[in-house]
Amino acid sequence: MKGEIFMKGLLLKDFYFVLKRNTLLFIIALLFTVAGSVALLGISVLATACMYGIFFFMMATMSTLTYDETTKWHIYCDTFPISRKTFVTEKYFFIIGSNVVLWLASSVLTVISNIKWQVGTAEMLNTIISNVPMIMGMSVMPCIIFPLTFKFGYQKARIALLVMIGVYSGLVSMILSAGTSDNENPFAVQSAGNIPVTIIFVGIMLLLYFISWLISVKVYSKREL
Repeated sequence: MKGEIFMKGLLLKDFYFVLKRNTLLFIIALLFTVAGSVALLGISVLATACMYGIFFFMMATMSTLTYDETTKWHIYCDTFPISRKTFVTEKYFFIIGSNVVLWLASSVLTVISNIKWQVGTAEMLNTIISNVPMIMGMSVMPCIIFPLTFKFGYQKARIALLVMIGVYSGLVSMILSAGTSDNENPFAVQSAGNIPVTIIFVGIMLLLYFISWLISVKVYSKREL
């Protein structure tokens, strides 16, 4: 019971921080998500907007680790009756919960766009389902950054973050150059016929998050603050 209260408190702390300190990033992420939801329903010039929205969203949520370190809050938190495992677990819950919220928001926007542009129901459902692997795939960044941050601190881990940003930008450019239609673009996901593939992909991503969490718990429990 006490652990649940502390977990809730940590989640609320991160939520309020992101809401107050990263409002601009959230607005940008929302604008790109809106554009992408419309783009995936026919306006191909903005077909990768959702990917940029996910990127800004991930940066906003990962910034909680930066805040904890720069303000020395993680040291202060270590004096509370909160285990380091709970502290690490909360960060992963926050990221996964953020992914779910982002997918729900994208799905709502897709439905609204479907009504506005009168797109077929099958295409709308395909877009909603295909957003699942896209969001989780683009959010692989925390799986790598979190263990490095918990081990070495954000200042050293940000080098890996810069590398991942470069990889992310290259991936987006590759998708842009691959074509815009489903027939031309090998990265397009036809989820209506590949729901099992989507489920497998989500399972793999959850496994990666679990492995990343295990590593983070192990390295952070031994770290000297």
